Amino acid sequence: MALSPQFVNAFGEALVDLLEAKVALLITGATGGLIDLRGWAQQLRADADKAIAQATAAQTAVASKPGISQVPIPSTLWGSFGADEDATFPRSQLSFGAAGNTASASGGNTGAHSHALSIVPDYQPAGHGSNYLEIGYIRTTRDRTYSQVGFITGSSATWAGITAAYIGVYRVDPATGNLTLVTPDIAARNLAGEITTQNTEQRFDLGTTVNAKQNDIWAVGVLQVTNLLQTCASIMQITLADLIPPPGTHFPRKNYCYAGPYGSIPASIPESDLKYDQSTKLPFYVLR
Repeated sequence: MALSPQFVNAFGEALVDLLEAKVALLITGATGGLIDLRGWAQQLRADADKAIAQATAAQTAVASKPGISQVPIPSTLWGSFGADEDATFPRSQLSFGAAGNTASASGGNTGAHSHALSIVPDYQPAGHGSNYLEIGYIRTTRDRTYSQVGFITGSSATWAGITAAYIGVYRVDPATGNLTLVTPDIAARNLAGEITTQNTEQRFDLGTTVNAKQNDIWAVGVLQVTNLLQTCASIMQITLADLIPPPGTHFPRKNYCYAGPYGSIPASIPESDLKYDQSTKLPFYVLR
């Protein structure tokens, strides 16, 4: 921890006062009291005590101030609708998309085509018994704690409902990319009713407090368990180009991946089990 300028100045003054007090007492002793500087020495010691108190107070004030990694960062509504949330991407990017197909018409080059620009930005994970864990990554913006996790459901309805749904938060090992579950309580709760409610922002208590440092990386995973007839509920997302990451070893390798199949949230996932071959989408997940 750096020393404050006020501490340095006050401590310097105290040191000078103590040295002068020492000299005054030496002179008094050497002259047998003929030159009596004891009163001055006493005043110098009092001044030194006062300066030391000021130095201590100044340094205590500095020590109590948050470091740069602890300074609160105000939340913006375009970033996330809830206050003090870290997200996989800014919420304002959830804009309508264009339809994949347009209306057709005959007549050579003069046919009219209409384009629908009202497609909800969601996707349905693979259902029919696929049972994949859909994973998105979040980087912590400052030193803080997390107590909630969330996502936004889309507009697509399920076919024959789903068997179960779970959510978990994993700590990412920056050296290996391995995932370790840190929220066993919420991971064991069946969220089938919540995830099948369309077009709704969902937030869930983690059941524990997760301590996070600035630049820590977390993996949020949503698992929908289905049978051969069932389709998954949709989750709000953005699309992105499936780009090759920069040279070197980086974890995570991309913003989105999936793993499985699983019947429940696993306690840990080795990096070798993470699949990045469908990384053209990114679900909207938040930690708060």
